[in-house]
Amino acid sequence: LEISEQLLQAAGDDDSTRAWALVAIGRQELRAGDKARAATALHDAVVIQGSGGEADELYRQVCGDEEPWDRYVTALQTHLDRSNHPVRAVFLEVARTQQQKLDQPDAALATLQRGLERFPDEGSLALASAQVLVTAGNLGEAEQRYRSLTTRYPADPATWRGLAELLQQEGHSSEAALAVAPLVLLEAAKPVEANLAKQAPR
Repeated sequence: LEISEQLLQAAGDDDSTRAWALVAIGRQELRAGDKARAATALHDAVVIQGSGGEADELYRQVCGDEEPWDRYVTALQTHLDRSNHPVRAVFLEVARTQQQKLDQPDAALATLQRGLERFPDEGSLALASAQVLVTAGNLGEAEQRYRSLTTRYPADPATWRGLAELLQQEGHSSEAALAVAPLVLLEAAKPVEANLAKQAPR
């Protein structure tokens, strides 16, 4: 552990070396059973690396009762704030955690909106926002967003599938059948969707 801490001190402003040393410290603290110290090191590593790396994977393992999920969110948000080239996946991970772990759909929508301001043509962010709206019970706004997505990304099965599922949830079976028809044309329909498409008004 002393070697990792010495390397951390010597790293200075070299983020890649600092992140490597912090992950090494976090891994060693986990092996020693000290989750609090591991969380501190891994939190700082996530601030540098963002989501999707080893620091992120290890940090999520200690989040929960002992390490609040909001600190994980804060680490990723700090990463976004300091990054000149933010990654779309980080916005998605922050929003996912806010919705699923913290039950904060409004915060998740705000995060996705922030992502869309940086990446206005990123369909995955727009799709995620529609899904959050459904979960939050804002079905009317979610339907508008899904319809917009099917126009912007007509070759993306996820947009048509999301719209169809929402229409079924709203009790609009005929419209749902029309919405799954493009899935058949895209050769992406599941058997139940293919059967539903056959019920579309002609």
